[in-house]
Amino acid sequence: MRAGLATLDILEDGNLGARGAALGARLRDQLTTRLSMYQMINEVPGLGMMSAIEFQPPKKLRFRILFETFSRIHPAVFGQ
Repeated sequence: MRAGLATLDILEDGNLGARGAALGARLRDQLTTRLSMYQMINEVPGLGMMSAIEFQPPKKLRFRILFETFSRIHPAVFGQ
């Protein structure tokens, strides 16, 4: 119980929850900006420092064929 209370004190004293939320939002903003040129990126959702990249099939046929081929070879390649 003491260890749990000490951990909660550290989280509160360091304001780690708010820092994690702010850093996570900043990370997602930068990822969204830098990945916006790629057709396969749909969105970058997240909560706190936990972030993800959501893929979508590209609009250009040439890239969509490759996307579909890789998706069929290993279905989880764009979904892990």
